Amino acid sequence: MPKRPIAIALIIWYNICMNNTNDNTPYITRIVEDFLVRTRAKLLAHATRLDNGCLIVQPTSARGGYGRVTIGSRTYAAHRAAWELFVGPIPDGLYVLHRCDTPNCINWNGCLFLGDNSANVQDCISKGRFNPRRGERHPRAILTDAQVIEIRRLSKECGLSNAEIARRFNISATAISKIVGNRTRKTV
Repeated sequence: MPKRPIAIALIIWYNICMNNTNDNTPYITRIVEDFLVRTRAKLLAHATRLDNGCLIVQPTSARGGYGRVTIGSRTYAAHRAAWELFVGPIPDGLYVLHRCDTPNCINWNGCLFLGDNSANVQDCISKGRFNPRRGERHPRAILTDAQVIEIRRLSKECGLSNAEIARRFNISATAISKIVGNRTRKTV
């Protein structure tokens, strides 16, 4: 799904008006500029400046703690809206990243920067936020990594059947078979 930039239509309209010699140009230009001023003010009205320079938008109702802002009838990620309203359009294929590592920060003048997917992943890894949902970190995991190691040990060294091990750990024999056969929990 293509991204829907906030200001892109207004900027295109503004540029058309600036190149148009029609007598309505100053009026249309003023409407666009007034809209941008009001929208910027609305965004800043919901923000609080922290000592570290972050400009935090409240409330943070989006997944991952990202702030949200409604402009017209559409809802946008607040950091993306801030970038578009105060800096300009976000080019296709680029993301708005945070230097401060604070998801609800909208400080376009110090905390936000543009980067592609590779830069986004590298930024995530370098800040220690990369958490692959594997093994016991997966939200639906029943067994810890230590229990998986114990299951494999019981099967290999003690020669217990999958059904016996399954009763000990209160899971299915099929799940034990997959663990023992390294079809699941391969990273342990």
